[in-house]
Amino acid sequence: PLSFEEITASKGYTYLPILAKGLSEKKVISFKYKSINSKRSRDYIVHPHLLKEYKGTFYLIGLKDKEKELRPFDTSCIIETPVVLERNAELLKDFKYEPFVAAFDSFIDKGEGSQES
Repeated sequence: PLSFEEITASKGYTYLPILAKGLSEKKVISFKYKSINSKRSRDYIVHPHLLKEYKGTFYLIGLKDKEKELRPFDTSCIIETPVVLERNAELLKDFKYEPFVAAFDSFIDKGEGSQES
């Protein structure tokens, strides 16, 4: 699913078509990411669950490979073109879109863009 607020997002849109493709095809996405508070970039493999626009910023919500907790990734921090892999994404069976979006304020504080992890 895609979720947008009324405000049009102005940053992080460059790779949205690639991220949306991975999400719609339920495929794993790999990308290089440099969080706002980090001095170095990291490579991630993510199982995508949602693209969300929030306060003018797009987020890819997904599971880091081999982890079972959803994380938000600020798409403006993706520093190289993402790649949709042939591997099927592992999706949380109990993921509920509406309650997740309603509680997004508290969730976003755990994101890769807001801390070093």
